[in-house]
Amino acid sequence: MSSIDIAKWFILNNSDTNSESWDSKIKLQKLLFYSQAMHLAVTDQPLFTERIEAWKFGPVVREVYNQVERNSLITMVSYFGDRVDSKVNSEVIQMLKTVNFIYGQKSSYELVDLTHAEEPWKSLENQAKEQRNPEIKIDAIKKYYRSLKDVFEAHKDFDFDSHTSQNINGNRFVYNIKETALNPSDITDLRNLGHEVTGQSFFVYKDESGELVVY
Repeated sequence: MSSIDIAKWFILNNSDTNSESWDSKIKLQKLLFYSQAMHLAVTDQPLFTERIEAWKFGPVVREVYNQVERNSLITMVSYFGDRVDSKVNSEVIQMLKTVNFIYGQKSSYELVDLTHAEEPWKSLENQAKEQRNPEIKIDAIKKYYRSLKDVFEAHKDFDFDSHTSQNINGNRFVYNIKETALNPSDITDLRNLGHEVTGQSFFVYKDESGELVVY
């Protein structure tokens, strides 16, 4: 399995990565990075063999960068959709769904800030800012992100296909689309919560009386 295969999966499954904008390209690269990190944490083996480099705006897989810039990978995958040959096996898909659920709702700027604050990129910060693009070693990724195994295990049986999330006034709200429908009044209530706290993730549902519960 290659980084290109993983990139195709995200382009097809995260609408924030399916345009040629700077934001899309940055977000795609960060999702590739966290996929590699989680796979290392869970299996002790890399998900793909292509090296990850520390660039100014965070980790980058050069092979994917080249395909995006030179061959319009994002446009091609978005255009052909389901006709794109996917080599991602079923065992990996649940892991990619977990990464997409945890990190895929964050903005490109949030993901840049996150990777900049974490040791694998931060330890190479000076070289990255000098555009020397050093490799982020697999061992460094494996060592730092060991806790992602617990994140994966906690979501191992999670029904991602039944859940969605919305970013409202600085917070992320996750809910089961089969059980909960948010009306305009609910959206207003969730927006008002953003006046008290921001940058948080919440689960929401409606109780038997139809009242919105946030936790």
